Amino acid sequence: ARTALGAKTEKSFYADGISMKEREELIVEALRENPGDKVLWNLLARLMMGQNDHFGGIVCLRNALRLDREYEFALTNLSLAYRHLGFANLSYGAAIVARGIARDKWCLTESAKVLSE
Repeated sequence: ARTALGAKTEKSFYADGISMKEREELIVEALRENPGDKVLWNLLARLMMGQNDHFGGIVCLRNALRLDREYEFALTNLSLAYRHLGFANLSYGAAIVARGIARDKWCLTESAKVLSE
Protein backbone atom coordinates (compact mmCIF):
# COMPACT_ATOMS: atom_id res chain seq x y z
CA ALA A 1 0.00 0.00 0.00
CA ARG A 2 1.14 3.52 -0.75
CA THR A 3 1.70 5.98 2.02
CA ALA A 4 0.88 9.67 1.85
CA LEU A 5 4.61 10.40 1.66
CA GLY A 6 5.01 7.97 -1.23
CA ALA A 7 2.21 9.60 -3.21
CA LYS A 8 3.58 13.06 -2.47
CA THR A 9 7.07 11.97 -3.50
CA GLU A 10 5.81 10.57 -6.80
CA LYS A 11 4.07 13.86 -7.54
CA SER A 12 7.26 15.77 -6.66
CA PHE A 13 9.28 13.56 -9.01
CA TYR A 14 7.40 15.01 -11.98
CA ALA A 15 7.37 18.62 -10.72
CA ASP A 16 9.44 21.30 -12.40
CA GLY A 17 12.25 23.04 -10.56
CA ILE A 18 13.45 20.05 -8.54
CA SER A 19 17.00 18.84 -9.04
CA MET A 20 17.90 15.20 -9.56
CA LYS A 21 19.61 15.20 -6.16
CA GLU A 22 16.46 16.52 -4.47
CA ARG A 23 14.34 13.93 -6.26
CA GLU A 24 16.66 11.17 -5.11
CA GLU A 25 16.62 12.40 -1.50
CA LEU A 26 12.81 12.50 -1.48
CA ILE A 27 12.54 8.99 -2.93
CA VAL A 28 15.08 7.51 -0.51
CA GLU A 29 13.28 9.13 2.43
CA ALA A 30 9.93 7.76 1.28
CA LEU A 31 11.42 4.29 0.71
CA ARG A 32 12.77 4.32 4.27
CA GLU A 33 9.21 4.83 5.43
CA ASN A 34 7.78 2.23 3.08
CA PRO A 35 10.21 -0.08 1.24
CA GLY A 36 7.22 -1.87 -0.28
CA ASP A 37 6.38 0.92 -2.74
CA LYS A 38 7.01 -0.44 -6.24
CA VAL A 39 6.46 2.95 -7.89
CA LEU A 40 9.20 4.57 -5.83
CA TRP A 41 11.63 1.74 -6.66
CA ASN A 42 10.88 2.31 -10.34
CA LEU A 43 11.42 6.07 -10.00
CA LEU A 44 14.71 5.54 -8.17
CA ALA A 45 15.79 3.22 -10.98
CA ARG A 46 14.97 5.92 -13.54
CA LEU A 47 17.13 8.40 -11.64
CA MET A 48 20.01 5.96 -11.47
CA MET A 49 19.72 5.08 -15.14
CA GLY A 50 19.68 8.80 -15.95
CA GLN A 51 23.04 9.03 -14.19
CA ASN A 52 24.37 6.05 -16.18
CA ASP A 53 24.14 3.71 -13.20
CA HIS A 54 22.26 1.00 -15.05
CA PHE A 55 23.37 -1.74 -12.68
CA GLY A 56 21.95 0.24 -9.75
CA GLY A 57 18.80 0.79 -11.79
CA ILE A 58 18.47 -2.96 -12.35
CA VAL A 59 18.71 -3.59 -8.60
CA CYS A 60 15.90 -1.08 -7.99
CA LEU A 61 13.76 -2.52 -10.79
CA ARG A 62 14.19 -6.04 -9.44
CA ASN A 63 12.98 -4.74 -6.06
CA ALA A 64 9.90 -3.27 -7.76
CA LEU A 65 9.27 -6.55 -9.59
CA ARG A 66 9.70 -8.55 -6.39
CA LEU A 67 6.74 -6.53 -5.08
CA ASP A 68 4.70 -6.89 -8.29
CA ARG A 69 6.04 -9.19 -10.99
CA GLU A 70 3.61 -7.74 -13.52
CA TYR A 71 4.50 -4.08 -12.99
CA GLU A 72 4.70 -2.97 -16.60
CA PHE A 73 6.81 0.16 -16.03
CA ALA A 74 9.48 -1.77 -14.13
CA LEU A 75 9.55 -4.50 -16.80
CA THR A 76 9.87 -1.95 -19.58
CA ASN A 77 12.60 -0.03 -17.78
CA LEU A 78 14.38 -3.30 -17.05
CA SER A 79 14.44 -4.10 -20.76
CA LEU A 80 15.90 -0.64 -21.43
CA ALA A 81 18.58 -1.04 -18.76
CA TYR A 82 19.62 -4.44 -20.08
CA ARG A 83 19.71 -3.07 -23.63
CA HIS A 84 21.93 -0.18 -22.57
CA LEU A 85 24.36 -2.62 -20.95
CA GLY A 86 24.44 -4.83 -24.04
CA PHE A 87 22.58 -7.80 -22.57
CA ALA A 88 20.45 -8.41 -25.66
CA ASN A 89 18.80 -11.67 -24.57
CA LEU A 90 17.81 -10.29 -21.17
CA SER A 91 16.59 -7.09 -22.82
CA TYR A 92 14.43 -9.00 -25.30
CA GLY A 93 13.08 -11.28 -22.58
CA ALA A 94 11.99 -8.39 -20.37
CA ALA A 95 10.54 -6.55 -23.38
CA ILE A 96 8.52 -9.61 -24.42
CA VAL A 97 7.00 -9.91 -20.95
CA ALA A 98 6.36 -6.15 -20.78
CA ARG A 99 4.76 -6.15 -24.22
CA GLY A 100 2.55 -9.08 -23.25
CA ILE A 101 1.09 -7.45 -20.16
CA ALA A 102 1.40 -3.72 -20.85
CA ARG A 103 -1.60 -1.46 -21.21
CA ASP A 104 0.20 1.86 -20.98
CA LYS A 105 1.10 3.48 -24.30
CA TRP A 106 4.67 4.34 -23.26
CA CYS A 107 5.34 0.77 -22.13
CA LEU A 108 3.93 -0.65 -25.36
CA THR A 109 5.97 1.75 -27.50
CA GLU A 110 9.27 1.30 -25.64
CA SER A 111 9.03 -2.49 -25.46
CA ALA A 112 8.23 -2.59 -29.19
CA LYS A 113 11.34 -0.49 -29.89
CA VAL A 114 13.51 -2.97 -27.98
CA LEU A 115 11.98 -5.90 -29.83
CA SER A 116 12.45 -4.26 -33.23
CA GLU A 117 16.22 -3.90 -32.82
